[in-house]
Amino acid sequence: MLNITTELKDLYKTDYLPYRSEPVQKDLKFTFTDPVLVIDNKQVVAGSFDLQESLNSSEDLVFGSCEAACLKVKFADITEELKGKTFTLTQTVNGTIINLGIFTVDSAIEQDSRRFLEVTAYDNMRKFDKDVVEWYESLTFPLTLKAMRESLCGNCGVEFEDSDLPNDGMTVTKTISNNTLNGLEVLRSIEQLNGALGHIGRDGKLQHKILSKTVVDDTIPSGSYKTLKYEKYSTKPIDKLQILQEDGDIGAIVGTGTNCYQIQDNFLVYGKSASALQTIADNAATNILGITYIPYTCDMLGLPYLEVGDRLTYGNVITSYILGRNMKGIQAITDSTEAIGNEEIVQVTSINTEVKQLRGKTNVLSRDVEKMESTITEFDKQISVLLPGPWYPDGSLFPCLNNMTNLEYEINSRITQTAKEITTEVNNVSEQLNTQINQTATSITAQVNNLSANMNAQFAITDAEISTKVEKNGIISSINQSAESITINASKINLTGYATFSGLSDGTTVINGGCIKTGTIDSVHINSATITSSMIGDCLGIDTRSIIVSSTYGDVYNEVNVVNGVIQLTRGSVTSYINPYSITLNGRSVMCYGDSAKSVATGYLTLSSGTLTADTGSLWIGQNTVKAETITQTSSRKCKKNITKFKKSALDIINVSDIKEFRYKHEDRKHKKHVGVIVEESNDIIVNDERNAVDLGAMTTLSWKAIQELGEELRQCKELIQQYCN
Repeated sequence: MLNITTELKDLYKTDYLPYRSEPVQKDLKFTFTDPVLVIDNKQVVAGSFDLQESLNSSEDLVFGSCEAACLKVKFADITEELKGKTFTLTQTVNGTIINLGIFTVDSAIEQDSRRFLEVTAYDNMRKFDKDVVEWYESLTFPLTLKAMRESLCGNCGVEFEDSDLPNDGMTVTKTISNNTLNGLEVLRSIEQLNGALGHIGRDGKLQHKILSKTVVDDTIPSGSYKTLKYEKYSTKPIDKLQILQEDGDIGAIVGTGTNCYQIQDNFLVYGKSASALQTIADNAATNILGITYIPYTCDMLGLPYLEVGDRLTYGNVITSYILGRNMKGIQAITDSTEAIGNEEIVQVTSINTEVKQLRGKTNVLSRDVEKMESTITEFDKQISVLLPGPWYPDGSLFPCLNNMTNLEYEINSRITQTAKEITTEVNNVSEQLNTQINQTATSITAQVNNLSANMNAQFAITDAEISTKVEKNGIISSINQSAESITINASKINLTGYATFSGLSDGTTVINGGCIKTGTIDSVHINSATITSSMIGDCLGIDTRSIIVSSTYGDVYNEVNVVNGVIQLTRGSVTSYINPYSITLNGRSVMCYGDSAKSVATGYLTLSSGTLTADTGSLWIGQNTVKAETITQTSSRKCKKNITKFKKSALDIINVSDIKEFRYKHEDRKHKKHVGVIVEESNDIIVNDERNAVDLGAMTTLSWKAIQELGEELRQCKELIQQYCN
């Protein structure tokens, strides 16, 4: 929290009726130094000021988080080029200057005949988000963790507050060798080992936020906030800390509780001895153990002197941290503060899972009442390499990215045993080879994988069948044998000798050279230049050229041509009498050229019942209108992931979107004009991935959000009118 007088704090907290007839005058200044430029209240568009700060935006508290503050504002009548320029933001109240931060303009977009400029700017945390692999390779190892942090700040051009953190004296050695290394990931790893959260202070310097367990920074009276919503629980205190060098390692443990916070795959502790790792865990635990808070959201008067990380008491109701805040407005400032969190830690916290160890050997034994796993690994050098693990659990070749440029060798073997199964595995990472055997009470599965040759082979036995499969470069062959049948599936099957198929219900089929002799042939696909038949049964597969069909079977009298993979119906109609009355064309197109009643221009595809389905991709209907009683869009939570609250202004998005009148290119003046947007001129939020159409669901939802925003503005107007009338 900023150090200001109690009188000024009280002024902010009572900046509303009936204490004041109008808000206290507040003067904003945006001071640019290169070139010298000062922008004040008069050039800030009303309602456009929006400052978002976050210490931790994850569902659980993540130590090591480093999040940049974002400022959005709209200026009027500014002609200077602002993109890439740095400015200091201050607010002056009753002669006291409140520093709100130092920001660099990321984008400056002209609007409304170039009079208005919409600016988005970030604080100095954004400067760490760059590749620092050259800096890392230039370091002189060993060095202390503090020296490494200060060197990183110098490389990224960020000043820092001088501080001594619990593990600042830790010795850092070179533990990784990467083609790329992100500076923000390095900073997160450093902050994590100190039980801190990285933050840029109002002076533009890097700070290390340590959450206080006892001190209350400020009390917010109930009259200063409009709404306060909070969970009925407090997060369970973190009573155990575990630092692991890798998954399955026992690592170092502090505490004996059940709500355990885990630090895993932090590259700064690779290769540490057990005693060194325990010391690191003991030091970090001083800032991590005992942390608890009540998750909440609060809408209140704007209090610019508060900072993320502060611990507040709201009325006499709750005490919690500010982990995120959104401050809006200039004169009538509003503040939305929050702290998100589950009652218990629900997942292992890992800041960096892509950088791997550089050298060493490991022998990891993991054992509990349900499982025992032993892993022995030997490696000399390894760079950022992503390998499937566990290897091919479904028996298929798992696609993976391998970066083996400087890999010397790694070999490991693993035995995993539970009450239900035993799995043995041997991996040669440098040669990209792997074998695995899995045994249960009902099955035995064995497989051999060669990633470098893109090959794998599998053999599986159950009480009901034996199956084998071989794959190379996406080509697969398989044999499945049961008591009733043997199934062979391959792109090529080579049989030597005379083949006779006996015991068939309707006779015998003989395949001899280029001749097939049998009674009736039922096939999904028949490939030929021309097929002429008195009857073609239920299903027809077309590969090339043309098929002439004449029959009294149903309503079929056609001439069908296939040109470049497109099926063209030039005469008659095609009707499928197979339930559920559907025609399926895998990856092809149907072109209807009309019949005696319809011309080429008015051909159509009619589906009287059943379903027309595009298994993958999109179902495209061009130059037509889709008519339906109801059109719905899947929206169940079960079908979605990464669900977050939409915080952007829908009104801003809608207001800058141009609405156009137009006709489609195939339409003439007889068609009425359409009204809509142009994809190339539209906001990405409403554009599909191919950027050739708009998402009507997104447009409708934005309209809802805009109505909500208008409703909120109307509510605020009503309050102001009511206050004025009173």
